[in-house]
Amino acid sequence: ADPRVEVINADAFTWLQETTRQFDVIVCDFPDPRSEPLSKLYSTAMYHLLTRRLSPGGVGVTQATSPFFAREAFWTVEHTAREAGLHTQAMHTYVPSFGEWGFVLMATRELHLDSARLLPDLRYLDHAQLEVLGRFPPDIARVPTKASTLDEPHVIEAYKRGWKSWF
Repeated sequence: ADPRVEVINADAFTWLQETTRQFDVIVCDFPDPRSEPLSKLYSTAMYHLLTRRLSPGGVGVTQATSPFFAREAFWTVEHTAREAGLHTQAMHTYVPSFGEWGFVLMATRELHLDSARLLPDLRYLDHAQLEVLGRFPPDIARVPTKASTLDEPHVIEAYKRGWKSWF
């Protein structure tokens, strides 16, 4: 309901290529990277586009699948954003309808979550929780990955390997 929020339902890759607007915050709630058409949303090319659309000091965030069920895919998303030149902060939390889920916070400048200004009266997020979101226990800690590109969408196979081992 905030007048500063604009929801854009469009092909994100094409839309970011065509617009010249800049944003203070970009929230990417994409489907998981389970196919080649979807994998472009998790490519270095996509994160280069996102970088061009962030205003100075702006931040972006993307859902990045589950670091528990698809650990390699999750870290591939984070690695890909870093490879595109973004400063990243990997995060995870338990979402009741999804289980353990991951997100990657991105910015064109270094991120300092310890000095983040949070809105008062948030129901979930406070500074203690923000600190926990960025800690990864050994079973979901960073693993070596390759960045995902349009030509070599590594995230697809990493995603499929991860989920296949569970379901």
